[in-house]
Amino acid sequence: MARFSRREFLQSSIVAVAATVSSSSRAASPLSAAGAIRWDAWYARKDNSILAQENLGPNKFHARAPKHCEELSLSDVSCVGSQVIMDNEILAAAKGGLNFWAFVWFASDTSFRTAWDLYQASKYKSCVNWCGIATLEHFGSSSSGKLGWREKCQEWAAYMAQKNYQRVEVSGVKERPLLFLLWYPSDIQNYFGGNLANVRSALSYLRELVTGRGLGAPYIVIMNGVNGAPLVSEVGADAISNYIPSFVPGHLSSYVDLDKQAQKYWRQLSKTGAQTVPIAIVGWDTRPRQDASSHWRPQNFDPDRYYSIATPEQFSSHLRSAVSYIDNNLDSCPSRVLLIYSWNECDEGGALMPTLGDPEGNLLAATAAVMSSRTCN
Repeated sequence: MARFSRREFLQSSIVAVAATVSSSSRAASPLSAAGAIRWDAWYARKDNSILAQENLGPNKFHARAPKHCEELSLSDVSCVGSQVIMDNEILAAAKGGLNFWAFVWFASDTSFRTAWDLYQASKYKSCVNWCGIATLEHFGSSSSGKLGWREKCQEWAAYMAQKNYQRVEVSGVKERPLLFLLWYPSDIQNYFGGNLANVRSALSYLRELVTGRGLGAPYIVIMNGVNGAPLVSEVGADAISNYIPSFVPGHLSSYVDLDKQAQKYWRQLSKTGAQTVPIAIVGWDTRPRQDASSHWRPQNFDPDRYYSIATPEQFSSHLRSAVSYIDNNLDSCPSRVLLIYSWNECDEGGALMPTLGDPEGNLLAATAAVMSSRTCN
């Protein structure tokens, strides 16, 4: 099971500085695909999803809850998904110009897989593709695990063969399944015997399985920021990115400053010489988690250290900058993919999805103003 808390990972980033799709009339984009991160704590009232929903319980945070959540009282919200809810999310994402969702991967017996199950059951699933954000444990072995590394790679090769799995073209090689590896150094020891060569062997086996199905080799992106650059060649990956940009939050900081730091981060990634997937960001306001005094709350917490969520106009400008950056740096960004934080990290940083405070999806409308809006029939 993937880790529920990514606090250590995120803090290190901050400190380190059967559907038919038709295109509406938009200017041609240099992007091949734009996707948003999904972290799905909003579709079942059980296990760790309860903790995330409790973070949005205080009335002052209700506006950040997904649109389908119910306000039970001034101190409680309840979020339970359904097929209709997921269908509507897919339609909204397509209308907003998103090509894919990057699902943070969890074990099948957790509430965090409920949304993916609903997505896979949707008649609209081909309108918005999917790919994985997976930790190394999903490709390695452990003494307590039911599956070995070969079986896990076989499972992912089958996922990548799905028609609705996101693929990219890079350097003339088409149909390359996109995979983000959320990198924790401890996973090397826990699942690969402390040896990067074993990681390389697993990814090589995955590549063999996928190309054996007639697809291009997976396009594997290490999510470890600039520290991922040397790992690309060591483990046989292709590019680097991160879950969020690296930034230093100030006191009651504006989104304008976050935008500037994110753009600086794109350049930092490119300077490593590795191929990159730029990461855009909606905002970084972690107060729902910090106020809850949960295990996410760091020591010496300062409640005023956050960035405001972008206005639609600010986010449109941010996305235009990202598209322009990719267009002007194709050597660094050959996949022409943009990843956005996030679709539904509602209690952590900021979300594109329609919420109780933004039921009409104004942020998504801002996305559609830059990307190619699509309708699904």
